[in-house]
Amino acid sequence: MSLQVTKEILRKPMNKHQAWCFKQGYRIYPQLEGGVYRIVVDNGVKAKTGDMSYSKKEIDKAIWELYLKIYDRWHELKDTVKR
Repeated sequence: MSLQVTKEILRKPMNKHQAWCFKQGYRIYPQLEGGVYRIVVDNGVKAKTGDMSYSKKEIDKAIWELYLKIYDRWHELKDTVKR
């Protein structure tokens, strides 16, 4: 029996995604609540705390994924409006 290692393929987050979100007014940061972390998204007008909780190891990855998601979603909507 051999051990099979699987590799998770991730899209590499880049600072351009984070910088774009900053220019749009988004700030994403962790908030510690009762030993677990929750993600807070602040757009300058209001802040929203997410429902999911994360460990200390997971929170960084989750924040980067959210920057990518916001960046991609905005560009998808922009492309849809152009057509």
